[in-house]
Amino acid sequence: MRLYLAVGCGAAIGSLARFLSGFVIVSLL
Repeated sequence: MRLYLAVGCGAAIGSLARFLSGFVIVSLL
């Protein structure tokens, strides 16, 4: 259960980081 929670949290952080990096790239264009 704890491992599943850690994996889900890591996936959420990765998704958020990818979204933020994409937003920054678009705003710089």
